[in-house]
Amino acid sequence: MLAVIIGALKIKYADDSPKARRELADAERSEIKVKQLRAELVSIDAARSSAANLVGALRKRCIDAASVVAEKITGQTDRNEIEIKLREHYAAIFEELRSDPNKFLNIQVDQPDGAESV
Repeated sequence: MLAVIIGALKIKYADDSPKARRELADAERSEIKVKQLRAELVSIDAARSSAANLVGALRKRCIDAASVVAEKITGQTDRNEIEIKLREHYAAIFEELRSDPNKFLNIQVDQPDGAESV
């Protein structure tokens, strides 16, 4: 809806007058606030932080896999069986990431009033 209003303002004020620029800026600012409230827009810092958290969590799970898989393959001598166990374990980690990314990822969204939401 706001995009339509902004488009109309651009057409109405095709010139570069200060009034046109101000109204257009106000409309764009309103659109940004609405997107923030709907959690459709997050800051770059929040995205970077969430990506770092994701990589950290994934790294930890992959490193921890060594002890989990070690128990499963202790005494195994068949290389193919060992490889299957490793692949199954890592596939499960990535399937969990794919199916339920919220277990890995937490994005903080800054609200205009200063509050934060997930």
